[in-house]
Amino acid sequence: ITAVYAGNGNFAASTSAVLAHTVNKAKTTSTVTSSVDPSSYHQFVTLTAKLVGAFGGQVFGTVTFKSGTVTIGTGLLNSSGIAVLSTNALAVGAHSITAVYGGNGNYLASTSPVKTQTVNKATTKTNLASSKNPSTHGTAVTFTATVVPAFGGSATGKVTFKDGTTTLGMGTVATNKATFTTSALAVGTHSITAVYPGDINLTTSTSVIVKQVVK
Repeated sequence: ITAVYAGNGNFAASTSAVLAHTVNKAKTTSTVTSSVDPSSYHQFVTLTAKLVGAFGGQVFGTVTFKSGTVTIGTGLLNSSGIAVLSTNALAVGAHSITAVYGGNGNYLASTSPVKTQTVNKATTKTNLASSKNPSTHGTAVTFTATVVPAFGGSATGKVTFKDGTTTLGMGTVATNKATFTTSALAVGTHSITAVYPGDINLTTSTSVIVKQVVK
């Protein structure tokens, strides 16, 4: 830095000696919030990071969102110092979410305090359909159970098909459907249900009763 005097009618121009003035990067403060907590499996959650410079000014750059040491994704800071990330990839359990700012030419890096995001199992609905109702004794009937997770995603495991309290059989869930075929139903009306036991991501559910009539 120098100060330059241009002079006037009485005084000659002059320039000061150089003053070495150092400007350090400013500190930043990071925070992170969640749009919904607790959330459910496969439900979209929007994580919002806010960056504030120690002396004001606009903070630019990229924020990395992490769950523990695992990177979830990144977001670009806007003119308000805000970065967002929307994700439905968080597993069931508790996640220690942080927003990590790497800094730039003017601002120092910073990491937000931990935000604990809880992800619960998602609820399910199980629908049951019969291939033929009424049916005839000795004729094969196929029951199809469809497991519908509240926020999408894939169900796994097996569905138990019941006639009242009696288990008829089981079917493996594939693309959220399970089937069971039988020709052993006696003549009469049967109260058929499909019971999905849940898995690591989804809760259990039981279909409404299908009244299967066998003539």
